[in-house]
Amino acid sequence: MTNGAVNTVAGSEIRTLLIQYQGGVQKIEVSPDTPIITVVVADASLLKPGATVAIVAAQKDGGLVATNLTAEKTVSSLGRISELPS
Repeated sequence: MTNGAVNTVAGSEIRTLLIQYQGGVQKIEVSPDTPIITVVVADASLLKPGATVAIVAAQKDGGLVATNLTAEKTVSSLGRISELPS
């Protein structure tokens, strides 16, 4: 994964983003049906059976400790990650 910044945006139906990152620039097309997701601080009430989560963990004392956890708040029309077509 590479982090970058949006340099320019063009187009009306299909947006074309020019992403600038260390060592280069990449053109990426974003269709109208591409989900746009935002991350906000939440609480542990989102952690319930069936919730989709992504966890970044570090090893500590022979086990794993979460350093970052992202949990769904609502399920998009695309369904859960495990249900997406490959």
